[in-house]
Amino acid sequence: MMRDKRKSEDYFNSYIDYQKNRISKKISKLSGCLGNSMKAERVNQSLLKYKMDMVYAQFSVGIEKRGLLICFEDALKTALQVKDIDYETLLNLLSLAAILEEKRDISNFIVKYNHMIRNDKLLNCLAKYIEKGKFVWQGKFIIKGVYDGLDNLGDMTDKERVLYNYLLEWYATHKDFAWYDSHKNEKDTYVGYWSFESAALAKIIGVNQRKLENNEYYPSI
Repeated sequence: MMRDKRKSEDYFNSYIDYQKNRISKKISKLSGCLGNSMKAERVNQSLLKYKMDMVYAQFSVGIEKRGLLICFEDALKTALQVKDIDYETLLNLLSLAAILEEKRDISNFIVKYNHMIRNDKLLNCLAKYIEKGKFVWQGKFIIKGVYDGLDNLGDMTDKERVLYNYLLEWYATHKDFAWYDSHKNEKDTYVGYWSFESAALAKIIGVNQRKLENNEYYPSI
């Protein structure tokens, strides 16, 4: 069943077919990068973006958990190949790993990007849950302003209310992100707006998700 309400099923199916073709071309291009690490890095960076967009689009069109897991694992493999990763991609991969309870390769992923994870409250929380099944909420946010609504999650008794209020402001706080308002873009770059970190945190702290699921940015699986 379609999760996204902004675009049609035909739109997403067409986008997914287009993205599959782009991914196939990038994979073919990788075979020509043997011995050229800089070129391979550029191709893998593009490939990672395409695969993450595939994850988002497939989720939006209504893919079931098993299919989402396959898409996630495919993106994770490429994330392990690149030298650097952006914060949002790292956040979404950790969030999905927590939601899907995926253990394959995630430990290597956490080790590879530990220099970013250990310095950020949200990333560290997700990693600690994946590794040890514990809720750890300490430190600070690397990115200022965007995730501040979660700051007192560790102190508040009503953690559901913290997540609920965070989701109310989620889209507005991402106004400087490249995907903001992409559903209005004539170039068909829209893949969905989903706060995967909210769903991961709801699972970690064990709150009732029924109220959160009414928010249009909450990714119910």
